[in-house]
Amino acid sequence: MKNQQSLPDAEMTEKIIVAFIRKALPQARQLGAAQRKELVNILRSELAAEGFRVYEPTRTNMYHRSRKIGQYQIDLVVDRRYAIAVKRVKGIPHKDIQRLEGALRQMRLPIGFVFNFGYSRKIIHRVDVDLSERRTTI
Repeated sequence: MKNQQSLPDAEMTEKIIVAFIRKALPQARQLGAAQRKELVNILRSELAAEGFRVYEPTRTNMYHRSRKIGQYQIDLVVDRRYAIAVKRVKGIPHKDIQRLEGALRQMRLPIGFVFNFGYSRKIIHRVDVDLSERRTTI
């Protein structure tokens, strides 16, 4: 795993993660908002308050060998650069990371996050996609 300081967009990554962990997640738990939709709304408000431009949820089509195989829900797009998917699962399954990677490529966004507010030790996973090549850093 890379040191966060060496990651591209380290400062913005930190602001997004802080908005989730220190602001949105505790606020949602305090309100008893156990639903993903409420947490996404709180996170949207917190990111907007930090000065980010936050765009509505979107579904992106997923393809394999030019054939549509399904859709993936992106809960927030931030500054037209970052995609955020919020999940409530026991752990972050590798398939969710792969789906996010595909969605990032489809949407031409370089950085994505899976935020998990289920009961798991791993609550955040960042995915970087090199849009100039077909390589990904997970």
